Amino acid sequence: MVIADEVVEVGLPSAEEAKLLRIAEGSPGFFFTRTSYVQSGKPVEHVTATYRGDRYKIVNRLTRQD
Repeated sequence: MVIADEVVEVGLPSAEEAKLLRIAEGSPGFFFTRTSYVQSGKPVEHVTATYRGDRYKIVNRLTRQD
């Protein structure tokens, strides 16, 4: 993998997701979608995940390429 595009959104998990995450319905969660690519630009991984909103934080490192 050379590069990945990841989107994080906040929303309300479905009733089934809330049950699996052991949270009350109506509790917020993080929704991650990531696509990873190899050097040629071919996508090699696609991930969607839902996380509890009360147990995670998001940390980003932003860099500039010249």
